[in-house]
Amino acid sequence: MTTNLSTALRQFAMLAWACLTLTMNAETASDRTLFDFTTATSDGGESGPTWNPDAGQVRLEPAGPFDAVIHLAGENIAQRWTRTAKARVRASRVNATRLLCVALARLPQPPRVLVCASATGYYGDRGDEVLNERSGPGTGFLAEVCPAREAAAEPARQRGIRLVHLRFVS
Repeated sequence: MTTNLSTALRQFAMLAWACLTLTMNAETASDRTLFDFTTATSDGGESGPTWNPDAGQVRLEPAGPFDAVIHLAGENIAQRWTRTAKARVRASRVNATRLLCVALARLPQPPRVLVCASATGYYGDRGDEVLNERSGPGTGFLAEVCPAREAAAEPARQRGIRLVHLRFVS
């Protein structure tokens, strides 16, 4: 994933595109971020673009116009799936994506493209069945969350933002 993301960011940079990369861990993303992005603090003191999905807050205007948004954020799924953990996973993907996409759609100059993480979990456990991007969702928790996250990005698509869902293994 890192190699592919780094390659994509280099390509955007060669096109002189300003990119906004969204991840849950700014420290590990800092070497790949072309546009600084901070998670909002409770006191709201950040001067740049901020995003606090848990509080339902996003502020993108300070970023100025940008060409691409790369949205990789989401609760880590490598944990015990308690009811609480599942709720956090779902909220961090579905609610956070909807919040971001509504904000992007409201920008006077929206980005050209939104690259949004999804997962191969979309397909569920299908055994040896050959799958491709036209295959429908499977069954199970992630197979429910992934399509919901992809649907949550619809406000961006409706605004004319090209939408790319990456269904990769995390």
